[in-house]
Amino acid sequence: MLGLPKEDHDQFAYWSEELMLGTGTADADNLDRSLKANYTLIDYFSQVAEAKAAKPGEDMISHLISAEEEGDKLSGNELYNTCVLLLVAGHETTTRLIGNGLFLLMQHPEQLEQLRNNPGMIPQAIEEMLRFEPPAQATGRFVLEDMDFHGRALKKGQLVFVSIPGANRDPRINESPEEFQIDRENPKQVSFGYGIHLCIGASLARMEARIAFEEILARYDHLELAETPVWGNNPFFRGVDALKLRT
Repeated sequence: MLGLPKEDHDQFAYWSEELMLGTGTADADNLDRSLKANYTLIDYFSQVAEAKAAKPGEDMISHLISAEEEGDKLSGNELYNTCVLLLVAGHETTTRLIGNGLFLLMQHPEQLEQLRNNPGMIPQAIEEMLRFEPPAQATGRFVLEDMDFHGRALKKGQLVFVSIPGANRDPRINESPEEFQIDRENPKQVSFGYGIHLCIGASLARMEARIAFEEILARYDHLELAETPVWGNNPFFRGVDALKLRT
């Protein structure tokens, strides 16, 4: 989508992981590595933008450069930071969705076989994966006015972090919410946000996950865990650091 060379993809994955180290931490080393990755990405995109301004294509960066509304165009910093956001948001959450979903299927081999025998269930299974093990763990909201919320006094302007997994496992919304069920009828989840805050990449993430699971199930007749995975410790983004499987 961004029109970037395939040979840079592994480097992007590294920069993205380094950038995420600075999320929800006060560790000086992680913050330093995160800032370094951010500046490196901005420098990279500044060079890409310069090249595409001289020779535009049909990719998103070229369109962002040429986009204009009533004489207003993106500044250099706005363009570079938009590219960083698109790269990281589109990479980190989707890879965690696929990894978390695979781990859940390894934990429930009978559901793995059910999905293998009926690939048409994959989109529904992805919704249940999003509900049960969402990649994003929390989102922030500012309090608009003084209020009492379930016995808690909230003041205007305060920042509140709300739990996405907590909402997904609300027993008033989903029956037996602590059970992973790929055949759950209409699983309800807010892993992509809701209303005006709905993730603009939700459809793309669903498509990427569907294709990934279709290809994995078609390619491998047998899958099982090769070793117990180690979960990452980022408080806002949940996923395994590595998921080693045996075929």
